Amino acid sequence: PTSNPTPDPIVQPTTSPTTTPIGDVTPVNNVLNADSLIIRVGGTASGGEQMAVDGTTSKFLVFKDDTMAPGFEATPAYSASVVTGIRVYNANDGKNRDPTKFVIEGRNNEVSNWELISEGNLLLSYDRNEQGLEISSEPGLHFDGVAFSNSRPYSHYRVTFPETRKISSSIMQVAEVELPGYLIPNDVTGSPTKSPTVAVTQSPTTLPTPIPTAVVTEAPAPTSNPTSAPSNQPTSSLTEAPT
Repeated sequence: PTSNPTPDPIVQPTTSPTTTPIGDVTPVNNVLNADSLIIRVGGTASGGEQMAVDGTTSKFLVFKDDTMAPGFEATPAYSASVVTGIRVYNANDGKNRDPTKFVIEGRNNEVSNWELISEGNLLLSYDRNEQGLEISSEPGLHFDGVAFSNSRPYSHYRVTFPETRKISSSIMQVAEVELPGYLIPNDVTGSPTKSPTVAVTQSPTTLPTPIPTAVVTEAPAPTSNPTSAPSNQPTSSLTEAPT
């Protein structure tokens, strides 16, 4: 055979999106908004989870516990998005409660494991923001922001803050959290492939030829028999000279 069958897929399935989705993406200042579903993690508080993404400097506060780093899980109102940064706004008081580290994770359904998008340090100033100000209309607000490279889309996010300015502080608080990036069109899911994109070939792609295409020909027989003796015999005697 000129080609052997392939025993394995030529292209392996991907476990998570690996490239920037193709489509008419929409850059946004924040993939989260007041319509996002917010669930507090890593502590307790008397409500206020939605304050983390309500577009104002109203305070989001968590009393830490030992379960995990304080923060929140978010399901944006839009089906899929790509996050390329984080902005954290200072609360109105409690400088020692300011977060100094962040971790952002993402996943595309509620049963998948969280995947790390980015983590790093925050450096919020000691200046404070007043409570209840609209962020979009207040250019002089105090915050810290970090940009990073990312091309993977997700539909669920988890944002946690492992450390505060005072390590022993029992409270973590922020006025607002923004995740800048861009929204993905509904027809571009960015979901991982569940099966190989190229099927396994079960048999050779080129069949072997069973018989040679060229037949060997025998040497042709002579067209005439060889002569056994010369056609003209030599003369047996000399001719006499004339008298």
